[in-house]
Amino acid sequence: MRIRSTMAMVVVWAAGLAGVTARATAADNPARLLVVTVTTGFRHGSIATAEPVLEELGRS
Repeated sequence: MRIRSTMAMVVVWAAGLAGVTARATAADNPARLLVVTVTTGFRHGSIATAEPVLEELGRS
């Protein structure tokens, strides 16, 4: 019974450590987004609004 308890604690510890490592990695590598606004013909009116909004979201 003691071996099972110890193994369970090791598994929980390892899972917690993996979560901490994943968060640190995500903080080191911020998400990136490519927005293509080039059109050949119809240009939707929301594109002009979306560009500055996405830039502001990227800063925050």
